[in-house]
Amino acid sequence: MSLKDKELKKCNKCKIVKPISYFSPRKNRNNKPTSYCKECNTTRAKEYYYANTKRCKLKNKQFFLNNPFYNKQRYRENEEVRIKSAICAKQYRAKNLEKCKKMCREYYFENSENIIKKSIEKEFKKRQTIRGMLDHRMSVAIWASLSKEVKNGRTWKKFVNFTTKELKQHLESRFVRNMSWDEFLNGKIHIDHIIPKINFSYNSPDEEEFKKCWSLSNLQPLWATENLKKHDKII
Repeated sequence: MSLKDKELKKCNKCKIVKPISYFSPRKNRNNKPTSYCKECNTTRAKEYYYANTKRCKLKNKQFFLNNPFYNKQRYRENEEVRIKSAICAKQYRAKNLEKCKKMCREYYFENSENIIKKSIEKEFKKRQTIRGMLDHRMSVAIWASLSKEVKNGRTWKKFVNFTTKELKQHLESRFVRNMSWDEFLNGKIHIDHIIPKINFSYNSPDEEEFKKCWSLSNLQPLWATENLKKHDKII
């Protein structure tokens, strides 16, 4: 229990004694706790909003016109806000699934060119990093070895028992003859299967053959020229 939870305060609204962490700090009063607890403050704010909807919407609109980056900055700097936003968004989507799908379709239809352009730029930027290139190569390779229905849009990390960081460390520990990550990013080094994929038979990532094929112990860095010569042979 934190020191804040040991300190108690009585809410002036519900009259219940609660830990001090249940009260928001007042920024304009040296962070002194509010008279009402967070729950009562939320209820009061909702009641006021519903009673003065037009006025609140106009005030909010004016505020965001004057402070266009307020939400983005608050989202970036406050982890609690990010978690709360994610939960609220998930709950709203669950309650309004068809409405959300319709809005997404309409938005994509109206902004498809810009969305595709940004997606290409983001993917290109991602592949300029070691982590991004590792993600890309593993994703493409595993996608090619499984049917679309089996993969079902899930990330390749869901099918293996290692992370991108662990893959990077493993490959780097096997670098030989002037190998470097710059050469890897330039396409001169491949992620090779020591025992080629053709020697394994599987239809699902849950099968033992898949796990053996895609285990870290079966992956190694290999010069692209050597990998093309090796093909399906075990060296």
